[in-house]
Formats: sequence, structure tokens, C-alpha cells
Amino acid sequence: MEDVWIMDSGCSRHMIGHRKWFSSLNHVSTKEYITFGDNGQGKVLGVGSVSLSAKLSLREVAFVQNLGFNLVSVSQLLDEGFEVHFKKGACRVLDAEETLVCSLLPFGQVFIIDLTSISSPARCLVSSPSADIWKWHRRLGHLSLDLLVRLSSMGLIRGLPKLRAEKDLVCHPCRHGKMVAASHIPVSQVMTFYPSKLLHMDTVGPDRVASVSGKWYVLVVVDDFSRFSWVFFMEFKDEVFGFVRALVLRLRNESHKAMRAVRSDNGGEFRNSRFENFCRDLGLEHQFSSPYTPPQNGVVERKNRTLVEMARTMLDEHRTPRRFWAVAVNTACYIANRIFLRAFIGKTSYELRFGRQPSVMHLLSFGCRCFVLKKAGHLDKFESRCLDGIFLGYASSSRDFRVWILEAKQVVETRHPIFEDEEGADNVGDAGATALAVAPTPSATSSDDDEGPLPMASSSLPRQQAQAEAGPAEDAGEVTSKIVPSRQVQRDHPPHRMIGDIHHRVARSSVASLAFFSHSAYVATFEPRDVSHALPDSNWVNVMHEELENFERNHISREFEMSLMGELQFFLGLRIKQGLEGTFVHQAKYTRDILKKFDMGDSKPMMTPMSTNTALDADEDGEAVDQKEFQGIIGSLLYLTATRPDIQFAVCLCARYQASPRTSHRQAVKRIFRCVDNALIKGEIESQWTGFIALLV
Repeated sequence: MEDVWIMDSGCSRHMIGHRKWFSSLNHVSTKEYITFGDNGQGKVLGVGSVSLSAKLSLREVAFVQNLGFNLVSVSQLLDEGFEVHFKKGACRVLDAEETLVCSLLPFGQVFIIDLTSISSPARCLVSSPSADIWKWHRRLGHLSLDLLVRLSSMGLIRGLPKLRAEKDLVCHPCRHGKMVAASHIPVSQVMTFYPSKLLHMDTVGPDRVASVSGKWYVLVVVDDFSRFSWVFFMEFKDEVFGFVRALVLRLRNESHKAMRAVRSDNGGEFRNSRFENFCRDLGLEHQFSSPYTPPQNGVVERKNRTLVEMARTMLDEHRTPRRFWAVAVNTACYIANRIFLRAFIGKTSYELRFGRQPSVMHLLSFGCRCFVLKKAGHLDKFESRCLDGIFLGYASSSRDFRVWILEAKQVVETRHPIFEDEEGADNVGDAGATALAVAPTPSATSSDDDEGPLPMASSSLPRQQAQAEAGPAEDAGEVTSKIVPSRQVQRDHPPHRMIGDIHHRVARSSVASLAFFSHSAYVATFEPRDVSHALPDSNWVNVMHEELENFERNHISREFEMSLMGELQFFLGLRIKQGLEGTFVHQAKYTRDILKKFDMGDSKPMMTPMSTNTALDADEDGEAVDQKEFQGIIGSLLYLTATRPDIQFAVCLCARYQASPRTSHRQAVKRIFRCVDNALIKGEIESQWTGFIALLV
């Protein structure tokens, strides 16, 4: 029993009867005896220290003569700062930091110290398994404990020992560095049982390019049961409530079953008093997803991705300009409602909503070239009978097709266009892209700036102007103008150039070249024989208007020297557009030039020209920058303030430091450039600055 250590709660102090355990021993000078339970006594020969392991050292241990057991006093362990836990199947000794010191094993009716669970001084170089795994966990860059144990057991890495991990090990640095959001449990069944019971909604945008109709945002609404979708396009987010209100009221009229709830994120367009009052009045529950948790509104989030990817692909196929993104999204929604199957049901969204299978026989390739018949007005014998167009989808309230007319630059809805959808993707794509890129602009003077789109027209198109077509070689002298002015343009019509007899409706004589006649009178093949035949023709009305204008112009020329150059469109870098609604002045081309000149064309746009949290000063300790370049930037921006008064304060503030510019000043003017670039992208209109000048950038 000399190698057995008994844990004794009735022992007043540690005592052993074998000298070999002592690491140090001091003899006592006085006689001292230990009394046992049978009233027997043992003489104390000395007092010393015993080290059982690196963590368990016993002090004040009595060396008792003829003692056959090694006794460890529980009370003395407690006095030394240890903790002793007795529990069935788990008896152990812990230190002050609650680290395991040794385990206790039952031995008859007593407990003995398990020397195999602790390291003796002779085996102190062997560490515990938990200490080893923490050491290698840190050395290997906080590798996953499970992977670390698996690698150690496979023996594929030299120098990595066999490791064993205890359960519920937690590494706090790993929690801080690797923590991720909890996974969202996927839905494995249909949660609603009839259409319109629950609506999911979300907004997408703003896009970097405005749509043809000036929209920036998309509102997407999805029915939970059928996955039928609706899309609405908005200029501002505060329009969401109007679209949702109209849709909810319409769905309540369509179905005899009650709508229960709507679900959205926490955006301000959904979480507001108007929305809450509307839901409360109709008895709807408004459910919100947790902040920064898109999976909770995953139905509409996934639909957003599907529609955007479809629209992007359709635009790319025929290289359709990006400003048509809204009609592409609308067409994608129209198609998606008819082709995607509802999970767990196996039917299309269209069938679940309307009770009948959808038809796709009328679907065509988005962006393909098509032709629209001219219906209204009088057509000459040799005038073209159709208009070239680009297919842009399907009408929402009728069975018509939506077509972009290239010549008129407007959208029409028509029932029977002729499509080139079957000619092949490559051929149609090239034709469509070229047609959209070179569509004629109704302007007397060309420029680098894109013209804005015209408003949507009805299916009854106004009579289009005659198209010039090159005839055979013997008819090469018969030429007509292809470009039609959108408004009256005053130009002199030399009398000696008059062709034909005004008393007869006859074909015009041949003219040498069209280059000499940029005049409205040369847009028709035949001349009318009297006023009654001329008035229905808008081309001849333009001619009459020009002749009347000549009287006023000639009267002015008597007093002033005049140069007839047509309507003013460019002046000292300013682009000028005159119309009935007012005069529009902008410097879009000049803005692009200075952004390119100072390498700011690819900068990230900013909404404001200055930061509200930064105050500019002389910054004498800052790093100096090129003075000439800084002065050039200030000069360029000052000229831009003619049409951008919103940046004038910021530019003038930076101009104060032209004498000694610093890095902070250059950063400030860069922010102004980024604000200008943002306005250039969005086509911002700020007509509130003056009554007669609108800034169209």
C-alpha cells in the first residue's frame, strides 16, 4: 500500500510512512505524536514536501513512524486553495482556476488518488491531451478542432501528434473572427393554401441609368401561394404605398377569399404611418423581416434576382441600350409568371392564379426587329407602308405588343406587327443593335449628346414623313429628305431654286444634289395644286410657316447685320434646347471632357459636393500639391457653375486656397467632381434654381 494515496476527510494533516516520496524533509526537534482511531500513536519523525505532479504538491506532510498508508487530508487541501468534488462517477481535485489537478477512484469504502491521470515528476514532459490540442489549434491558425483531430488521426502531416478533443471546447478568438449568421431553415412545404393570402414585397434600385420613362426603382410583389409576380416602376421610393394600395384593393375584388398579411423588410417605404393605417383599416397583418436578414423575406429576394438576371440577359442578346431595362424587367416578369413551376405543387404561377394553363405561342424574342404598319393619314404611292421598330414586350392591359419606333423614338402598342424573330439570334441581334444605335434624331444639328426619349404614343400613329429611297440609276436625280424637323426651323428658300408649277400638282423636277437643300420644302415628291390640297400635308404647312417668318426676318435685317445659322444649340460650351416649356441649358459634353481631363471619369459618384463633417482651412502642415493643376481644376469647375449653381459654394470655398493648395484641398475638389459625375449619370433636372433656365445634365 506504499504507492496508494488515500483521500481522508477525517485526517487533520497529510502524513505518510515512506521516506521515498519526500522531495524535501526536515527533522523535528521536539517529540510529536499522531493519535489514530484505535487510540494508537505514531511518532512524527519529520515534516517535508511531496510532489505528486506539476500541479499537485503537498506541503507540511508528516513523516510518521511505522505508518503503512499515505493519507491526504481534505481539510489541508482546502486550506491550500484546492477544491475537492465528490460525485458519483466524477470525483476530482481542482485548483483555484478550476483546472483539473487529479481524479479520485473508489477503493473499497474510500477514495484514492488516480496517479495515472496526473504526471509524476519523472514524466513531466508529457502534457495533457486538451493542452496539446489548444497548442496546435493556435499554431495552425485556429484551425477547426474537428478537422485538427481528423488530420492528426490520419497521419498525413509530419510532426503533428495524435490529438483528442473534449466536448464543448470553445475558442473565444474563433467566435470573434469566424462567427456567421445562423443558417435559415429551408421551407419544405406550402405555407399558404390559396392565392393572395400572403404577399411578399421588396424594392430594387436605384439603377445607375434612368429608364426611358425616367424611372429609377422597381417594386416587386410576389404571391406566396402561386408565386405570381407584379412589378411596378417608380421615380421615387415614396410611390410604393400608392402601388401597393391599388394592387391590394384589386386583389380583394378579384378573390372571394380574404387576404391575411403582407411581408416586407424594414425600409422606410414600407414602415410608415400611411402603410400601417392602411393595413389596420383592412385588417391585414404587416409582417417584417429582421434587419439585415434577407432570407426571412427570401421569396421576393429570390424573385428579384431571377427577374434582374433575365432582364440583363435579354438586353445583352441584342445589345439593347441600358435605358430599356424597365421594359426588360417587365417582360421578364410576364414570362416568369407563365413558365416557372411552383415548388411542391408542380403547376405554373399563371395556372394557380387563373385556373387555366398559360399559352406561350405569342411570345417573341425581346429586342428583335419588327415592322409596324402605317395606318393614319394619306400615303403617297411610293411612300413606305411600315415603320421600323424594336420589340419591347407585351402590353399590360391589352393583347397588344409594345414596339419602340426608331424614327419617331417613341413606344407604341400595336396588335399585328411583323417580326424578324425567326431569322437567327446573330442576324437579328446585329440588326437590332445597329438600328437602335443609328436611329435618326429629329434635329437640324447633330451633337455628341443623346436626345431624350419621346413620350409613349397610342396605336394610332401620326402620319410619318416620306422616306428617301435611292432608285435605279436612271432615276438618280429624284431625291427626297429623310430627316424631318420636329419643330419649325427658319431657313431662307432662294427663289431661283423653286421647282415646279404652283398651279398644278406635278412631280418635282430633278435636282442636282440634296446637299444644297436642307429645307422643309424638299420633303415631298409631289407639289399640291392648291391650298386645300396643301393644308392636310404637314410638310407644306412647314413651308408656309417659313415663308411667313421670312417677312419678319427680312424686316429685322434692314436694321441689323444678321447671320442666318438656324436655331441656337451650342454657345461657348453650353448646350441650349428651346421648347414650349422653356429654355433648357446644360453642359453635359463639357462635364464629360473635364472629368476625362482630370482622370475622374471612373470615380465613385457622390450625392453632395461637400461633406458636412469637414471644414476646410489653410492646412499648413499638409502635403503640397501641384499648384498649376489645382488652379486648372478650379477654373474648369467655375465655368461649370454657369449651369450647376449647386456646386458654386463648394468650388468658391476651394478656390480660396489656390495660392498654396494641399492634399486636403485636392480631396475636396475630387468630391465635387464625384458629385458632378453622379448628376451626369442620373440626368438630374434642377429647374428650381431659375424661372427660365433648367439644368439638364
